[in-house]
Amino acid sequence: EEEIVVMSEIPGMDTEDIELTLNEKSLVIRGTKKSEVGNYYRQERPTGSFQRIVNLNVPVRAEAIKASMKDGVLRVVLPKAKESHPLTIAIDAQ
Repeated sequence: EEEIVVMSEIPGMDTEDIELTLNEKSLVIRGTKKSEVGNYYRQERPTGSFQRIVNLNVPVRAEAIKASMKDGVLRVVLPKAKESHPLTIAIDAQ
């Protein structure tokens, strides 16, 4: 209720090869996975450029966003802005 958490599995990549961009309504995750040098009969993990767009339905506090990567899993925490929290309105009985 207080934040949006985005988790993405990106095995075998370094953090400097990943770019995060926040737009008004979306979080863009893009990067380039480099291929290892060698001759392969079969390669299970795809290489090359990728991009994922996560649409956000609520405004977030850009200054408080945190991103971390551990064991090939990228975790981005986007705290919701105050105006996106539900507001309870009291009713006066007359």
